[in-house]
Amino acid sequence: MAEDCFHDVRLHFYLGNYQQCINDAQRLSVKSEGGKRIRDYWIYRSMAAQKKYNVILANFEGQAAHGLIQPLLRLAEFHAGKRTAEEIYHEYVSTKNKWSEKEKAIYATIMLDAERPEEALRITYEDKNIELIALSVHAYILMNRFDKAEALLKDVLQDYEFHPLFQQAKGWLALAIGQDTAAYSDKETGALKLYSDLVQRYGNSVSLLIGKAASLISMGQTEEAETVLQTALSMDPQSVEANALLTVSASQSRLPTQNNSTRHLLKQLQVQAPEHQFVIDYKNAHDQIDKLQMEPNEAESTC
Repeated sequence: MAEDCFHDVRLHFYLGNYQQCINDAQRLSVKSEGGKRIRDYWIYRSMAAQKKYNVILANFEGQAAHGLIQPLLRLAEFHAGKRTAEEIYHEYVSTKNKWSEKEKAIYATIMLDAERPEEALRITYEDKNIELIALSVHAYILMNRFDKAEALLKDVLQDYEFHPLFQQAKGWLALAIGQDTAAYSDKETGALKLYSDLVQRYGNSVSLLIGKAASLISMGQTEEAETVLQTALSMDPQSVEANALLTVSASQSRLPTQNNSTRHLLKQLQVQAPEHQFVIDYKNAHDQIDKLQMEPNEAESTC
């Protein structure tokens, strides 16, 4: 089956409509082995995006998975604590000539999830595939190399200006550096406009709504952000990113009535995703505050 038959499936994935991606892929009538492998790739990759790593492990662990599935199995094994990022990167390097762009994208995703952007860039470097370019932008943002990310986006502007992944990468960068996207084009007025335009063009998706909400929060429009996030959570109640942003939005509200809501959201996140970076950062900040509050009492006890 030609790759173009998967156009809508790919688009749903790029927009963050993971369940729709799964549904459309399962409805496709594929007969060739190659077509079935591509279909399985998008189904299980969407499940990985939904953090259903246990499903991937249950279906493929201990088996000889075909090429497109093997990196997804490694992704699930990494998040289950069964393989380290170092082991997986070594596997990639030792066999890198055999991997397609689809498979490279998964290995790069593993490195980004492990907060190893340098290794991710070694996988995506100089590749002109739009998905690998978007992953490179993500890696540069993690490294605070906004100049490199901006240069990369400008370099591929002519080829991918209207691609949804290119547009989202612009939004990630704009939010990261705290400036509007007018730096790229005088037609853009900011990350909020960018995400609003994407929603108008493609409809609501969790990923686009999260980007829009993050833009609103950065502008101090917390009430509007919470409305957007509630829409996102109605589409995916288990979205860790949406719940994390809702927590941030609630914590920024000056209304005393929001305090209980913030505490409830934080407890929910700590149970739902204890390893999420937001939860880790919050815990570290809270521990630091507790330490600072204890220091005066310790000093008084020595007087």
